[in-house]
Amino acid sequence: MTAVVAEVVVKADTASTNADQQAARAKSLADHPPKIVDVGGLKYWAFWDDATKGYVTSEYRADDGTIVQQVDGSAVSLDVRGGTMYVCGELTSLNIASVENSTKPSIIRFTSGATATQFSFPEDFNITGWSKPEENKSYTICILFGAGNMTYDE
Repeated sequence: MTAVVAEVVVKADTASTNADQQAARAKSLADHPPKIVDVGGLKYWAFWDDATKGYVTSEYRADDGTIVQQVDGSAVSLDVRGGTMYVCGELTSLNIASVENSTKPSIIRFTSGATATQFSFPEDFNITGWSKPEENKSYTICILFGAGNMTYDE
């Protein structure tokens, strides 16, 4: 019986530590929203990198009229519109309900936590790259002409 209790205590401590780490990461990301930076006279989006505790400039241009939408909640359903960047936090589920066939790119950024994000999308939505998020990774989905590509951030 003692071994069982010890194992339960270890698992509870691990779960508590993981929850504390994820809460700190979520707070850090909320305290550091995406921002626009100037690189050689061109505007780019920069995103907070928790590992380096600094902003990292992305390849996404910020001066092209892209609308940035902060998305609240851990279970999200999106009707994706062209020219929009959806910035989500840690998600338990992401449902892409519909995708506009647009010449303007759309971007969805999210983090899959200790439990992998449940991901769903319309049957006619063509997605390449990753289509099943793994736990404890951050993802970017780029959508153009109604098709998407999901990558994870390293």
